[in-house]
Amino acid sequence: SRVVIRGAIRNLEHSGLVEIKRGPAGGALVLSMKHDSVSRVIKDVLRLGKAKVSDLMDVRLDIEPVVAGLAAERRTPEEIAMLSRNLQATPEAPGDEYVTWNLSFHRRVARASHNSLYEILVNILMDFTGEFVLSTKPPELVLHDTVSHSAIFERIKQRDSAGAKRKFREHLEDIVPMLKDLEDKMPNKLLL
Repeated sequence: SRVVIRGAIRNLEHSGLVEIKRGPAGGALVLSMKHDSVSRVIKDVLRLGKAKVSDLMDVRLDIEPVVAGLAAERRTPEEIAMLSRNLQATPEAPGDEYVTWNLSFHRRVARASHNSLYEILVNILMDFTGEFVLSTKPPELVLHDTVSHSAIFERIKQRDSAGAKRKFREHLEDIVPMLKDLEDKMPNKLLL
């Protein structure tokens, strides 16, 4: 019925997947895919599936090292400069700004992979990770040091795909226990 279709289109518009244009030349127009639109939809699905930090980290451990390897193979001089600027802008305090800076490095590595699907996936994973960390981490806690990002950057800069994959995996494996510890302290133990 029209009521059901109208409601479905409103839901798609609310999710950022379509834009409703009014008037004689109007209608529902499909928008280009952005990670925040997809992220909202996936977040709803994960809430229903009761996703946990271990689920998130399993996916990150599979995807992000591959993305780092691609970044080492495909990065441009501009992307090396962008990653270098990110590393030079390390915040001194372990608060929200530090978390945002950390996630930004991961997003930039994904951009340097020159794979739009991986970039969208990594951005979604960073959204989830950031939301979880910012809502559970004590302000003084640093989940990991800045040295691991520098080591990953050097492998990407040197076009060492295997080294970038290895260093990224080690980096993620180092933070898994701390994230699981934060999750264990949560009352409902759900990621989202």
